[in-house]
Parts: sequence; structure tokens; C-alpha cells
Amino acid sequence: MRGIAVCSHVSNLPWLLNLAGSFKGYSKYHVAVVVNQLNVGDNKFIHHDFVDRARDAFKEVPLTILAGTDNFEVGAIADVMKYTNFDEFVFLHDTIEIKDPSIFELVLEERNKSFAITPNYFHFLGKYERRFLQHMDFPPMTSKGDAVQAETHWNLHYIALAKPSLFGDPLPVYSEKFEEKFFRQNMVVENFYLKKYKQTWGTHLIK
Repeated sequence: MRGIAVCSHVSNLPWLLNLAGSFKGYSKYHVAVVVNQLNVGDNKFIHHDFVDRARDAFKEVPLTILAGTDNFEVGAIADVMKYTNFDEFVFLHDTIEIKDPSIFELVLEERNKSFAITPNYFHFLGKYERRFLQHMDFPPMTSKGDAVQAETHWNLHYIALAKPSLFGDPLPVYSEKFEEKFFRQNMVVENFYLKKYKQTWGTHLIK
């Protein structure tokens, strides 16, 4: 089964709703949203509200919402492996907007081939395949710094196994464009298909 995986956080509901709206009813593939911290402490009380609002925003898109293991992106990928039957999936952050959903068909309809949407899967953006992920380790990430390091080191292991192609219109990693959205300043990177809002664009911003 082919699908779309989204890494989110319980504090990022506005971003997730924004991503959902950008699908504009596109429903060709099942979407699995992994929400970190969803069932932790006081967040248990907002679980149902979060899920209900997310489901309403995605509307007719086939959707699964998973309570993540709180291990950043590496953990979200592990959760997708454990709790879905996706054999191949595109991995996104909730801080992305879909400008043209045909990107999903371009990478998912080419079976048995991985694609990096950014160079070297920076931001973990790309198409992953279960047949390679099942040979990967999913180490614990104890901090945002660990997760940032994993963008390079963990994905280099995947690249060595899968030998992916770089998507024909790769999403840039950096830009000089900034926008304020949802009460924060963001670096904006985009191509014809996707637009990403980056809160962290340098080590001085890692908390």
C-alpha cells in the first residue's frame, strides 16, 4: 500500500489544519498523521478535540491519526512502519503546504524506487520504502539537537540502502525569504509543488 505520512505535534494543530486545507480535497492516497505528545499528561484532555478538528479539516481524505512515540521524525517513521501497512510512503512535516498534489503521483506511482524530495532527505522529506526501512535502526532522540543530527546521519544510512533518486524539482533547504505565520518567524522554502515553513534554520535556534 502507498500513502502519505505526516509528522505533527500536539502543539501544532494550527499547522496541521493548514496542511490539511492545502490538500483541497485531494484524496488519492491514505494519509497517516503521527502526533507526538498527544497522549502525554494534560494533553490527554485535548486528545478528542485535536482528533476531531483534524478529521474535519482533512474532510474526505482517507485518514489515520496515530499517537506518536514522541521520538521526533525517526520515531514517527517507526510508528508508520508499526501501525500502518504502507509499503511506500511520502514523509512530510505539518509545516508544509501542498501547492500541487501531483507530486505524490510522480513519486508514488513509480514503484520500488525511493525519492529524496530535498537533497539527501534533509527535513526527512521524501519517499521511503518499507523493504529498506525494515533493515534500519530507530534510535531514541533525546533532544531537538539529536533530531537535527539524524536528518543527516540517519538518512545517510537509508540512502546507502535504498540508493534513491533526487526528485526532479527538489525542495531547497535554505532561502532568503521569511514570513510570519502562526505567531512565529519562518524561513520559507518552496518549489512548484510544496511550500515549507522552517522555524529552525540554524543551530542557534535549536532549543
